[in-house]
Amino acid sequence: MATSFPIEPLTKGEDPERWLQRFMAIAKWQDLEGEKLKFSFLALIGAEVYSLLADAVLPRKPSDFQFEELCEHVKAQLKPKKLAMAARYEFCRLKQDEGDTVSMFVRKLKSAAEDCQFGPQ
Repeated sequence: MATSFPIEPLTKGEDPERWLQRFMAIAKWQDLEGEKLKFSFLALIGAEVYSLLADAVLPRKPSDFQFEELCEHVKAQLKPKKLAMAARYEFCRLKQDEGDTVSMFVRKLKSAAEDCQFGPQ
């Protein structure tokens, strides 16, 4: 029986962690585990991201890895770690744009603070 996934493929410009959160919510809803989870993930990440992943794990194939390892490889390819110093510089340069509400600006600040390593939150 075919399973329907209401999720679009992961793209280069999208935050892989947020996409994975959505994917895991759907996988839980569909009761996917083990090999089904892994192969559903590989099928749904899309051709562009699959190619990046396949190149990153050469000479092995993506299907040779466990689901958790695949997730880490995808995150490493699409969202490399920023240096804390560079992230803090960008954070300090943030300004509230004209038309931004306070809550919009706070969201920008929280998002920019992710890689700053300011300590426990």
